[in-house]
Amino acid sequence: MRMKSTSIGLLALGCKGPWALTLAPALFLGAAGCHAQTTQSSEATGVDAPKVQQAGVRVEQGEYASFKPAWTVSNSDAELIVVPEIGRVISYRLTGQENVLWSTVNLAKPVKLGNWKNWGGDKAWVWPQDAWQHLTGGGWPPTPGMEGPFEVKVLDNGLEMRTAEVPGFGVRVARRITLAASGSEVTTVTWLEDVSGAVAKVDVPIAAWTVMQVPVTPHVVARRAGAQSVEWGWMPMSSRLFRSIEPVEKDVLILQRPTDMSVKAGMDADLLAAVYDKHIVLMRDTTPTQVGVEPAERAHVYAQQDMPGWEIGAYIELEFTGPRQPRASLALGTLTNVWEIRPVTPPQDGKRTGAWLAELVRGK
Repeated sequence: MRMKSTSIGLLALGCKGPWALTLAPALFLGAAGCHAQTTQSSEATGVDAPKVQQAGVRVEQGEYASFKPAWTVSNSDAELIVVPEIGRVISYRLTGQENVLWSTVNLAKPVKLGNWKNWGGDKAWVWPQDAWQHLTGGGWPPTPGMEGPFEVKVLDNGLEMRTAEVPGFGVRVARRITLAASGSEVTTVTWLEDVSGAVAKVDVPIAAWTVMQVPVTPHVVARRAGAQSVEWGWMPMSSRLFRSIEPVEKDVLILQRPTDMSVKAGMDADLLAAVYDKHIVLMRDTTPTQVGVEPAERAHVYAQQDMPGWEIGAYIELEFTGPRQPRASLALGTLTNVWEIRPVTPPQDGKRTGAWLAELVRGK
């Protein structure tokens, strides 16, 4: 049965059985509370869960690792798993292939930075990070509530999610995550909603900020876009620098991380990509307006240093930020990203030169 995404949601009534469900207009499923009991498939995606389907896209409720509910959005070619409790897309993969995201949810011991649990995956924060200090008095870790739990509205090709008011910020973080009818293309639309009332304590211009964590790779590529606001097309965002940032002609940058230190750089780019042996993960920014984006702030790449004591390897972050806006104009700070996973055919000579890497992202 086809369901209109603008008017139909699924509401779990009671906890008496696995199919205690009814349909109701414009309702949200909370990230906590009473939900239908489901079983897991061999890949922990909940194939017996309630389903919504349109044009080849399935949306299913189940569980993943220790999280319940988790939502699987899939077509015949690709699959996403979203965990509203921690506000993340925790798995993204081609059908029958491995998860391309860096994720710690299946580890025996959580990865922590101080008291903050680094679950990995793809998430949304409030940009800029300096605003955290102004609005809450603390620059790290993320304010409780920014990362969830999210309420979930089921669409016919994905999910729409919202947090409660993020303490100190006077906003909700909202996301719409949808999958194309075929192929691996995912579109995320992320925005902030003002719930502070007429007067906010501090009206710091803010915007949506998306952060995708992927396993480390020696080859991270950025496609430069528009007028370059800084001389080299990038600027450091950490006290230490990448091992190299190599320009290829005028439109592409190749970034190589050091292994003994964590680094970050910002750039005027509309596409970031992580290149592996057999595939490439592409993340494009298709936000219509860039008015309000500071120089070399649109795209960021963070590279973590090697962590020998961890159960899992280090990661790269591919990040985009929306245009900073005052509270009265937050809707203008909406951020739209498009993801893809594509196979990679190695060069015949085996040399992954800058020119070869650049061709992977040109015209995408």
